[in-house]
Order: sequence, then structure tokens, then C-alpha cells
Amino acid sequence: MNDINTSPGKKNQEMTVQDMNSPMSVQTVKDQVNLIQHVMKQVMKKDEHYGVIPGCGNKPTLFKAGAEKLIMTFRLAPTYDEMRGSRESDHFIGYKMKCTLVHMGTGQVVGEGLGACNSKEKKYRSRSVYPNKATAAEQAIGVIEQRKGKDGGKYDVLIIPQDPWDNQNTVYKMACKRALVAATLNATAASDIFTQDIAEEEEEKEKKPVPQPQRKTETDFNIVPFGNCNGKTWSELNLASLEWYEQALTKSIAEPKNAQWKSRNEKYLAIVRLAKEDASAKPKDLDVEKESQADWYTGKDSQGEAGEK
Repeated sequence: MNDINTSPGKKNQEMTVQDMNSPMSVQTVKDQVNLIQHVMKQVMKKDEHYGVIPGCGNKPTLFKAGAEKLIMTFRLAPTYDEMRGSRESDHFIGYKMKCTLVHMGTGQVVGEGLGACNSKEKKYRSRSVYPNKATAAEQAIGVIEQRKGKDGGKYDVLIIPQDPWDNQNTVYKMACKRALVAATLNATAASDIFTQDIAEEEEEKEKKPVPQPQRKTETDFNIVPFGNCNGKTWSELNLASLEWYEQALTKSIAEPKNAQWKSRNEKYLAIVRLAKEDASAKPKDLDVEKESQADWYTGKDSQGEAGEK
């Protein structure tokens, strides 16, 4: 790592990056550790910039807000590169990102870090609502799951699958966030003070299902009731989208706990399969729409369903 002169006692805290071939002096190492500890005590706030994750030991975990404070202190600017292995499709979205920290005064690279996130992670695969608060559309595709409350009592929630494209931006930003924290720890040699755990601070808190308002209108089985195509008619969907809905409905029908919604699910499934027969003759408008969204976030050219990069 570059030798960054950041003694907290120096007036104006002038910062320079010394020759990469020169080893850091003992005093420089001490000054850097002291500065990080000083920033932690005087600037950072527990549970906002860092915090202790239950089950992960006593060493505090560095959060994104804390990483931003450290790179500001050391005058480091982050840049991001998408790595080979990132994928985008109607069934899976995953990003592997590299964060590079460059010293603003000299332009020298000080450190790098890698981060990854994908739509198969539990928090992005599905969401949950209380069964008695679920809409008809949510009941049609949801799966009942029993959970245990803090008081020891049990309660049911409805697990609803999510279209990966609904979380595309969140997945992309989370991969960048993880890469930034890793790069900060590498560049500042702060791993003895902080750690990085896959569990982010706001993601580790157990959240009860969010109640959804009941729809009072009668069910229209010709309208797509959920996902990225919500509000469209089944006949407007392309083959790839119809196959995703078919799989979700088929899985829900096969689940014994969803017997009360089996009749409704079968009606939806029958319409989906009829729409599939005509899908091959229709333009792939939804694919174009989804790829346009991906281009807007990642700056890629539209080339159909993205594979390995």
C-alpha cells in the first residue's frame, strides 16, 4: 500500500503519497492507525458508520457511510469496474464489481476491493406479506411459510417471488457498496479495527412482513397481477416472460399449503399457457424494454439476453 502521510497532529493534515518502492516507516504506520481511531471516535457514530453484527464477533463492521468518511479523510476517490462473470437475464441478475481507490492529489492507485451481489440472495428472491393482507394476485403466486415471533408465538406469512428486474438497480448498487467497503479496508489497512461481513447493517434486522392493502375490484384473469409486467395483458407478454410466470404458478399449485388458492392459480395458468401458443408470433418488446433499463444503469449495448462477460 502507498505511504499516505496523514498525521492527525500536523497542521492542515497535508497528505502525500510516497514512492511505492519505499517501505512505510514505523511512525507513519502509527500515525495512520491513530488517525483512523481518531476519526472513529470523533466523527463516526455507532450503528450509522459502523456496528457490531450479532453472531459475528465483537469487532465492529464497517458500513458504507463509514467507508465514505475514511476515503474522504485520506482523500481517495473511488472508481468502479464491472468484472467478468456478471450476468443479466430474465431469471437471474448478478454483478461482480471492482472498486479502485485513487489518491486525489497524485492520481496513484492506493487500493482495490471486490464485491458481488445477485438476485438469488434471499432478500432479493422474494418478499413477504401477511396472508390476510395479501391481494388476490399475491395469493395466486405466494407460498405460506410459518415463522416464530420474538415472544415464541408462531405466525404465517406469504412468500411472494420477485422478478429479478424489479431489483436490478438495488443488486448493482449493493455489489458496488461491498466493493467500496473492501477497498477501503485494503487501502487504509483498517482490518484490525473493522471487519466486513456479508450482512449489511440494515439487511440483518429481522423485518416483519409489510401489510399490503386489499384490492376491492374483482379479479380480472386476463391482466398480469404481479411482477415487472404488472398491469399488462397476458397476450402482450413475450415467451420468456410467460415461461417465468408459468413456472411460478405451477410451483404454487403444487404446494399443499396453497390448496385454498389452487382454483384461482389454475385459471391463471390456463391463460398463460394459451398465451404461450401465440407468443412466438409477437415481437420481443418486453425484452427490449428490460435491456434498455439495464443499459441505462450499466452503459452496455443491447445485444439480447446478456451472458457471461
